[in-house]
Amino acid sequence: MDWSSQIFLVAGIAGLLAWVGPAQAQRAGRFEGRRIAVLEFKVAETARISSGETLTDEARGAVVQFTRADGMLVLTRENMMEVLRSTGGECKEGECEVETARNLGVDYFLAGSALEIEGRLVLVLKVYETRTGGMLASKRLQSTGEFELLERTAPATLALLGSALGSPSDQVQPEPGTPTVRIAERPSPPASESAERPALLRAPRQTMDEQALGRKSHPPVSETGSESRARGERAWGFRLVPAWTQVNGSYTRHWGSAAGLDLAIGRSFLVRATAVYAWYTASTAMDLVEATRTLPMPSDTFLLQWAALGGAEWIPFRWERSEGKLGVSLGLSAAIGAGGTRTFLRGSGSETVYGSTGIRPVGQVGVAGYLMLTDTVSISLSLQDNFFSSSSPSVNGCSLADLASLKAKGDSGATISSASVGSTCDVGAFGQYGGNPRADVALAMDVVTATTAEIVHNVGIFAGVALTLF
Repeated sequence: MDWSSQIFLVAGIAGLLAWVGPAQAQRAGRFEGRRIAVLEFKVAETARISSGETLTDEARGAVVQFTRADGMLVLTRENMMEVLRSTGGECKEGECEVETARNLGVDYFLAGSALEIEGRLVLVLKVYETRTGGMLASKRLQSTGEFELLERTAPATLALLGSALGSPSDQVQPEPGTPTVRIAERPSPPASESAERPALLRAPRQTMDEQALGRKSHPPVSETGSESRARGERAWGFRLVPAWTQVNGSYTRHWGSAAGLDLAIGRSFLVRATAVYAWYTASTAMDLVEATRTLPMPSDTFLLQWAALGGAEWIPFRWERSEGKLGVSLGLSAAIGAGGTRTFLRGSGSETVYGSTGIRPVGQVGVAGYLMLTDTVSISLSLQDNFFSSSSPSVNGCSLADLASLKAKGDSGATISSASVGSTCDVGAFGQYGGNPRADVALAMDVVTATTAEIVHNVGIFAGVALTLF
């Protein structure tokens, strides 16, 4: 496969990621990474219900069915108990549901209470948003017996979640004949009345449930970066790679740094711009020539000095211990851009002579692993292949015609600087460290007249840190 085909292949991969990634993020952005808990239902002592856990499990199963297609995590009873034990908060489950849900670190929660009125069993279900402490929707069921109530719990839970959170991807339908009661926000008081009240006495609005319990509403909590990405919103990030090194070079050595700017779309797709700089590049061609008595091909001695790339990264795997805390993820990336290169001509050590081969198209593919330390800081380790063609129309800015003119002057015994060449041709770059300028020109001509154009692969390990900015 020639260099142009590989460049087009990378462009195609980047284009595919750009097409698939936003669609994935748009579909999964609403629920992916979100968490919901079903708190243990409270059952009145006088109610003819043998076990509140049975009703709770029935509702939890319906929540799992509702969120299965959209990626929301449903906490099990065991997980909830473990988290509550580890938090050690003063607010226990069943006393103040919002505080319990915040201790669990969930985004939404379902609470229920059952009682018996005049021989009929009544179950009240409520869905809350943890961040604001507000109730999104509620539903009341009635039945003459426990078995009938148990049968109606799952369909009613599905209908309630559909009303509170919107229909999921699998379009779960509400139970016929069981309308959902939504809690509407009280209208704002008239301007005159609002103006008469001192600012310090204007308390936040309370939900109907909180008013009945005599508790104040919780103030809104600012969203973290991971919460906003889970909602499908965009977030900017910065990547810094203090050091990367080449791992595949037989005749070349690279050490460098890199930096980039990322635009996260949801939690599974990134659009990025990357700058790669090699602050140390060297050829070991002469060492290997002396050891093996074989000459390297011109394509074996090309060095990448810098590259500017634009592309995308798709994150197919992500695991987090808890929202905004320790986690790991895996990313696949592709990018395309341009970079500056040079090639080995002669010499060794500090007197090695290189020839500039100019700017050329550069492609990049890679795989990266991320260790998330906090909601905004991750450590990254990636394997990147920066590749380009060894085809060179010029060396040191001198075309083949310029090099032929320089060689002719040298063959005639005149200095090569008297040759008529193009304005871009750097004649002074030939003959460094006391070398023969004519010999350097001949070596440069070998590079330009190479009959085959090989693809140079510069595979490196990149270690750095990724920061979410805003």
